[in-house]
Amino acid sequence: MGLDAIVIGATLIIVGGILIIAGSLSPSVHVGVIGVKTPWIDSSDRSWTRTNRAGAVCFLLLGLLTLLGGMAGVPNAHLVGIGGLIIVTVLLMLYSYLEWRRDPARKKRIEISSQDFPECHFV
Repeated sequence: MGLDAIVIGATLIIVGGILIIAGSLSPSVHVGVIGVKTPWIDSSDRSWTRTNRAGAVCFLLLGLLTLLGGMAGVPNAHLVGIGGLIIVTVLLMLYSYLEWRRDPARKKRIEISSQDFPECHFV
């Protein structure tokens, strides 16, 4: 096992650990630091709650898979981790949009005003 395999394995273990932590914190942190964040998710509590719960499960499983792949020295485990992250991200964005559309209490338009960003000047 060469130095490249050791570095990739260590990186996968770290990334897997980060995904597990993000997955476990995602449903409880509602400030937008960790979790799924889209323009429509901010206008629907239902969409935020359901998407971040689903995201937590997906990120935990993906993190565990990535961590185990790094520990076992599975060839091309980094491609599975990256591909899985892309697929999970796209599916969660789609799921959050569908949940937003189903929410009768959603805000129809997302308005941005200069009070939201006092340091910016809108033309």
